[in-house]
Amino acid sequence: MNYLLSIVEKDKNKIPPHIVEKILVSQDLTKENLDKIFTHNILNNIREKAIATITIQKMDKLTPENINAIYETFQGNDQILKVLFATQYDSKSLLVHDEGSLKLHTYFEKYQIKRKQYDIVLKLIPIHYFDKIKGGFLLLFWILFFIGGIMVSFSPMYSQNVDVVSKMVSILFVPLFGSALIVGIFVIPILRFFKRRYTNRFLKNVMM
Repeated sequence: MNYLLSIVEKDKNKIPPHIVEKILVSQDLTKENLDKIFTHNILNNIREKAIATITIQKMDKLTPENINAIYETFQGNDQILKVLFATQYDSKSLLVHDEGSLKLHTYFEKYQIKRKQYDIVLKLIPIHYFDKIKGGFLLLFWILFFIGGIMVSFSPMYSQNVDVVSKMVSILFVPLFGSALIVGIFVIPILRFFKRRYTNRFLKNVMM
């Protein structure tokens, strides 16, 4: 990821901007990645929609430095400013940049006080609990596979043909592999689908 960002920083057209956008919004970006993205050089070299999407996806991961970099780079861009006020729980700190600005105070009241960006649909999608949901399914399927592995390993037919070491390996590793496989195939795609829907709807509500 850092290699991609270093290319974008030097030449925004070397890799087609729409491809850069797809890569950035589909990755689980680390703090190091975010700190790299939210610098003036890279912010100016990627699509505004990518910036808005990442800001929504990582709203609770952005540092004050990230937020200030976005504001300073796009203080004249109303759409990005709206997203910034709508995603930060303490967006009052943004008002210090221009305390006399009616526009900033309007955004603060609309998105921080009245929370206009959240409609009934967004309130029903537990986006902030997706990681816990994924972890819960992993634990659930691990327990089911573990119990199933014990039952199979000690069944008369299986016990006669398999040594103890193989049984232990089976009991320990099959649940890990099986639970990860099921969650990866069925649970994660569903969570990603709802995350995309959430992000797109959130962005649409802010841009209205």
